[in-house]
Amino acid sequence: MIAFRQDLDNNLIKLPTRTIDLQIDTYGRKAKYGGYKIAREEYICRDSREWYAKPKSKQDLLAGAGWEAVKRTQTYAYMKAPEGQGKKRPVLEVEVPQMEPLLALARTMHEKGRSWRGLVSGWPAEYTPPTYVEPSTSIVMTTSGDDYTEESEGYWRSAHFEVGSDAWSVALVWDEDGNERVSTRP
Repeated sequence: MIAFRQDLDNNLIKLPTRTIDLQIDTYGRKAKYGGYKIAREEYICRDSREWYAKPKSKQDLLAGAGWEAVKRTQTYAYMKAPEGQGKKRPVLEVEVPQMEPLLALARTMHEKGRSWRGLVSGWPAEYTPPTYVEPSTSIVMTTSGDDYTEESEGYWRSAHFEVGSDAWSVALVWDEDGNERVSTRP
């Protein structure tokens, strides 16, 4: 059994990490803004109405490496590279959780069977247990006045554990028979 430190009250879990070289894809340099176009994954802080990058998103990782945000739109950020680092696809060294302890944590969460959301070694993570979605009936109203009733069948949503962001992620999904499937990006 692999040991890991947990603080589930604060939703923080610290696992052993490894260093990887992570290539950040950009959409090229935009002369108009003097920076590289990067897909933005941010959320708004309701109290101050300021935008913050999600933990470990591409934009957050580049900002930590000295890149500067020069313009933001709803879906993209334009970021300027530090002197001598202007590349279309910058490569950054980042710390990510080791795979074996991460899978052991996912299996432990699955055994407990409770929903959980937090950070694993600084990366956003979440576990959702399997749930049954009840069948539903709805009335469909048409413009011609020919209303009808539509019924849906119930179904199972698989349990899944996911850690990471738009830059790096690992997902573990269990089907109804308990078989697990692991997928990683990149």
